[in-house]
Amino acid sequence: MIHYPPLQEYAERYAALPKEPLEIRLTIYGVFGGYDPLALDGLLAWCVVHEATHGRGLPNAEDGYDIPLPLACLWRSHEGFPLWAATQFWPSGHAYDDVSYYHKKAQRGEWTRTKRGRFTITNMTGRYVERRVPMPTHLANHWVAWCLGNPEEIARLLEMLTHIGKRRAAGYGEIRQWVILSASEFSPIRNGVLVRAIPAAAVPEMEGWPSGIIPAGQPVLVGWTPPLWKPALFAPGWWGGTPVCYVNDEDDTDGWFHAVDDLDASRYRAGEANTSYGCSSGAAAGREQHR
Repeated sequence: MIHYPPLQEYAERYAALPKEPLEIRLTIYGVFGGYDPLALDGLLAWCVVHEATHGRGLPNAEDGYDIPLPLACLWRSHEGFPLWAATQFWPSGHAYDDVSYYHKKAQRGEWTRTKRGRFTITNMTGRYVERRVPMPTHLANHWVAWCLGNPEEIARLLEMLTHIGKRRAAGYGEIRQWVILSASEFSPIRNGVLVRAIPAAAVPEMEGWPSGIIPAGQPVLVGWTPPLWKPALFAPGWWGGTPVCYVNDEDDTDGWFHAVDDLDASRYRAGEANTSYGCSSGAAAGREQHR
């Protein structure tokens, strides 16, 4: 883990801030585009880095940075990376999934003013190849996330954002309004499914994890700490939306925890770990819509 001096001032200040359960409501115009879930801790991390570095961003590095956030920490990995008490955003109300296409066309000669309007290029290969690139889009104006953090500082940071997701320059994901409300409690599980990505190693140890509950299915590589897109920080775990199992037998739960402790991330990346870590007893909860 890299400790960057401009960020350490935030760490000291955020550690002293009071934190409470919150519901973060987001309203956007149009559609939100992207391949990955939109995570609240990822947005806040971008805001902190943008402000601390005056828009320059962090230097490229293979390892991850220690990025403080105004959120409670549920668990830390052996390297010190935090699992923040924040969920990804879920659609509220009517929501539909679709696909948008980005088209790149070769320029015509009259626009390039070369060779008297005759621009002899190939549009099948090379730099002028024409493309039709699909991008998943989500048609929902209202989104909601939950966290355990400081409402004033979260509101201040989120005001920096004007758009979210992919293709922002084309008008996708334009933000209309943020609303921050008090919530009764924070939990990484709602309606029988995970509402954020969870690394497998955190489940037996993380603060607030309900007893007798385990995620269903075999772990996969997930991004779970900001920046969530960085492959060096991926670890075996479960994505948000994974159902959980209710296990009554304490021996079954202990055996599952031991199996998780034996996971080797390097072997898992190489595709050597093929053991199934599903529910040994109890029924998996069905998926429910977060409307």
